[in-house]
Amino acid sequence: MAKDIESTLSITLNPTLPDDRLIWALTSSGKFTVKLAYRLALDERAGNDAEESSNSTCMKEFWKFIWITADNTCEVCGSFEETTGHVLWHCHHAKEVWKEVSLDTDKVMEKCPEFLDLLWYARNMKQWPEEDVGLMSTLENFVLANHSTRPFKEFVEATWQPPKPSWYKANMEGAVFSHQKETGIGVVIRDHHGAVVAALSKKIKVLLGAIEVEATTMEEAVSFAWDMGIRDCLFESDSLTVVNAMLRLTEPPLSIANVITGSLSQLYRFREMNFSHVGWLGNKAAHTLAQFAKGVSNQNALVEETPGYIEKLVS
Repeated sequence: MAKDIESTLSITLNPTLPDDRLIWALTSSGKFTVKLAYRLALDERAGNDAEESSNSTCMKEFWKFIWITADNTCEVCGSFEETTGHVLWHCHHAKEVWKEVSLDTDKVMEKCPEFLDLLWYARNMKQWPEEDVGLMSTLENFVLANHSTRPFKEFVEATWQPPKPSWYKANMEGAVFSHQKETGIGVVIRDHHGAVVAALSKKIKVLLGAIEVEATTMEEAVSFAWDMGIRDCLFESDSLTVVNAMLRLTEPPLSIANVITGSLSQLYRFREMNFSHVGWLGNKAAHTLAQFAKGVSNQNALVEETPGYIEKLVS
């Protein structure tokens, strides 16, 4: 029971309280994957939830057999190279399956020579009969669940760099205090001269996971900057996942999706804002503020004053 309470309290929430939604809880994205479902089925069949099934020699051979044949020839028809397009679209056995759902593949392939072209055609041309709309949605969900996006990564020197004139930069960092079952947050806001405008050390009396800490830290930094009267701000974090999510370049992991949504919902109040990623060496001041939160009862905020324990880090 105590463990359940801790798990419930550690769930990060969006203050706007969006509607509930159905998700596949076994993936970070919340999207279904056939491979993981297969592993789960094997685990249940074996009567345990261990993850060793796909790591065994037997399973490695199985997946090799499923995805790649010895000579790269289709295992079903034995006539063509076993590519994804062939297996799902061009193989005559695949065509028989599509025929069962009344999809004329010969007619469709005139406009969609590759399988994934079908999704583009269905979405943009909108010429499918009504009965095929559900099928198109299913196909699109399959592709989205199995499509990985190359994360955005721009090179930034691992040292603190000042923002452009008239702007401010808010650096943030989180810390986990496992023994206390608490979380620390550190935020430091500096102007384009490098002078500290405001600093925050805040303790949250809940133990969060690593990525949840980073997302919550971003949310706190956005709120703190607004409360300090900042209207043009560059928010900088050493979590590339959170930065990409705030820039809307990638979907955030499911566990922080609501927190990211909450942070994004606050941005309309700012005149201008942006987000950047920096290595840990460029984020030392915020890191020290987060660690300092371990000794505060709730929070310690300073305005127009530099905390003594970060003076050397911001000079």
